[in-house]
Amino acid sequence: MSRKQTLIYPIGFLCGPEYLEAGGRPDGYQLRIGGGGIRLDTYAECLTWSCARGAIKLIESASSEGWQRQDTEALAVREGVTDARHVVNRLFAVGALAETTTGPQQPDAADFTQRYRLLPLLTGFGDVPWHRQVPPEAAEPSSAIDFVAYLLWKYAPLVHNLAELCELLLKPGGRLNWSVIPDHLSLLPIALRAVQTLLAHQAAYLDHPL
Repeated sequence: MSRKQTLIYPIGFLCGPEYLEAGGRPDGYQLRIGGGGIRLDTYAECLTWSCARGAIKLIESASSEGWQRQDTEALAVREGVTDARHVVNRLFAVGALAETTTGPQQPDAADFTQRYRLLPLLTGFGDVPWHRQVPPEAAEPSSAIDFVAYLLWKYAPLVHNLAELCELLLKPGGRLNWSVIPDHLSLLPIALRAVQTLLAHQAAYLDHPL
């Protein structure tokens, strides 16, 4: 990924709807972020936040440029959100969505990896030919992800943020001894796309460092 691209990410873990009374309609939807949470007031906000995880086939397509704001808005519209642009703007305003720009000069991406950590969900099956599998409880895996996404998912619990995770993978004798990824800046755009893959598969989520 050599061109500059602005990628979108949902932040937090969706805990689900809140009910004020039994049998009533949801009064809102709660996102767990850091030591607290964010309340989404409407189903449209909840649905649009979910759309920011992306469509798996599009994210993993060889021609894909990553999941971006306009992709989220378009998917939300197809799902019935009539004012998707306004909803996306509100989600950014309350911290439920975040963006970062990747490309040859990446100060924004470097700052993004300091501000967020990856929290893996589910359990892995381990290595199989051509891909890694996440997670269990079936003869076939729920998700098959690429090598970099698998390493991010596997080692994320050992570090405090995405920046430390990339550094861990690139340590001498570490997990990524690839001549094509010689340093942290070279890994950043690859890792940020791999994070989108994990979010789309609902195999992980992004949160603030503790």
